[in-house]
Amino acid sequence: MQSVAVNPFALSLTIKGLKINEPDGPGAFVSFDRLYLNLESVSILKRGLVLREIIIEKPFVNIVRKDAHLYNFSDLIKKEKKEEKPSDFKFSINNIRIVGGKIDFTDTPKKKDHFRTIPMKSVFKRA
Repeated sequence: MQSVAVNPFALSLTIKGLKINEPDGPGAFVSFDRLYLNLESVSILKRGLVLREIIIEKPFVNIVRKDAHLYNFSDLIKKEKKEEKPSDFKFSINNIRIVGGKIDFTDTPKKKDHFRTIPMKSVFKRA
């Protein structure tokens, strides 16, 4: 991670240059150039997280299917199913902007590589 900046007056957080490498290799598993989160002050009154805006620039995800039921992220997924209490956590996420993203998918059993680029600007605004 290159830097983290918090602006308490604007209720914003900016993270630059995050890269998480594959555990068994030098390549990146997940990365992005910049993540910007802007929190609404109304979050305090609503007793829940209200994000006004999320911008993620140049996100990258590398997915590798190793066999029929095994992926490079399989170790991150819970295998046990426990009964969990429903959460009362409230949240609202608005104005999501993804700029210049890329997803690489390697299907090892089928010996195929797929690459997808997210459009230069993808904006998901609240209805």
